Amino acid sequence: MSYQTFSDTKGASKSDEKFNKIRLGDVKGKAVLDLGCNEGYFCNKAKQNGASRVVGIDQSSKFINRAKQRFPDIDFRCQTWDTLPEGKFDVIIFLSAIHYENDQPALLKKLHEALNPGGRLILECGVVDGTDSRWARVYRKVGSVLYPTEKLLKEQLLKDFATRSFGESVLQAGDPVKRYVFHATPKEKTIIFVTGKSHAGKTNLAFELQNSTNTFSLDNHLKSLVEYDRSELALFLKQHFDVFQLAMVYQKLADSPFINQYCDSILESIPDASALLIEGWALTQKNIREALINKAKTKHYRTWITNRV
Repeated sequence: MSYQTFSDTKGASKSDEKFNKIRLGDVKGKAVLDLGCNEGYFCNKAKQNGASRVVGIDQSSKFINRAKQRFPDIDFRCQTWDTLPEGKFDVIIFLSAIHYENDQPALLKKLHEALNPGGRLILECGVVDGTDSRWARVYRKVGSVLYPTEKLLKEQLLKDFATRSFGESVLQAGDPVKRYVFHATPKEKTIIFVTGKSHAGKTNLAFELQNSTNTFSLDNHLKSLVEYDRSELALFLKQHFDVFQLAMVYQKLADSPFINQYCDSILESIPDASALLIEGWALTQKNIREALINKAKTKHYRTWITNRV
């Protein structure tokens, strides 16, 4: 008997109902990977919804052969998930299988690396009851496996993802715990640009937040460039530098051909932090501010601008 259900084959799984529960979303023109694809039901759904590349992997040669017969235009591979297919993916589908993995954190880290920026992991998995962070050993026909509480899943297993819960999935015959659906997107680092007029309190705000948020002073960075750097940018800054007239220095910089080089120097110097607050006179110059924000976005930072009102 087949596991997945098709229009011509009744299987053990309520495939159509599960498809509605997982919320595949927009996959038009995207690359999709299905881990443990079985006979290819969800791969075919992705293809029907416009995915440009669909790869399904399963360690069962029987299932893969059936999938290839059903959907010959889809890339099916008989392999484990120990080694993932080449390239990056926009969507990874991983349904009712992670409990078979002995090292779940390592596998999720691997999936995180396989996603494109802004990509999405659709994870359907069993979650045990409890508000604490712990594993529960559950016995199935295949032997004992580990299931997490939701707190453990989100705070530890998916700690590198921004995770959204979509509630219960389909309960299948023989399921020892309820299944739930989660969409997990790799977290992006955040930069907050603090702007404002002179004496608006930008530096004081950064100082007050430094215990909980990493802060970066553009004014200190400028002084460091002048003192230690030997680039063309640094030579230009030295010609105009006045520690008591930083606004004038930034104005000169904003009208110069060195803006991109200056922005690159900032992004090379900022600390590796999940959230970073940047402040300084430079942000009052529109040309510098917009160039820095655009540069940060190309590095896949999520950017915010805040101004005192």
